[in-house]
Amino acid sequence: MTVIGMKKSNKPPEEPLSKNERIRRHNENIKKNKRRWNKAFLAVLLTAALVCVAVLVVFVFFRTDGIRIEGTTRYTDRQIADASAIEAGSPLLLLSGKEVEERIITSLPYIGAVEVKKEFSGLVVLTVTETNPAFYTTAPGGFVLFDASGKVVEYPATVLPEGCVEVKGLTNISTKPGY
Repeated sequence: MTVIGMKKSNKPPEEPLSKNERIRRHNENIKKNKRRWNKAFLAVLLTAALVCVAVLVVFVFFRTDGIRIEGTTRYTDRQIADASAIEAGSPLLLLSGKEVEERIITSLPYIGAVEVKKEFSGLVVLTVTETNPAFYTTAPGGFVLFDASGKVVEYPATVLPEGCVEVKGLTNISTKPGY
């Protein structure tokens, strides 16, 4: 009987292995498995070492040592440093420049822009650009002063700075400085 699609083998049937040959093959398989496990263990060990190094770099080696403030006249350095909420000793690499900028701009309304630079010496440099009132409108209790971007810089103001333009017809405006 011939089966279609099957090839006849020209090999003679294999003889049973001797006991020594079975033991030798078994030992070879054990060595192969050991090598696989050793490679896997080495990979896990290397990954753990890299994680430890990363943790050390982030939390131990690069810490915030101080703040330097440049470019301000209206607010004191202490006011700006307090508004930044940067704590000495905090991890420098986890410090978000965008969050620091937002905190300073919203809590100190006469600051229009902040550039945050992190130096690997641990120093954080805050370069501050002030903004000035450009527009005003009247509100109960005084004037609301706005900068050129529309941010409220002062309320209630009783004195109008020179060059401010009055804007009429504003409704539902925020009178909270910094927003």
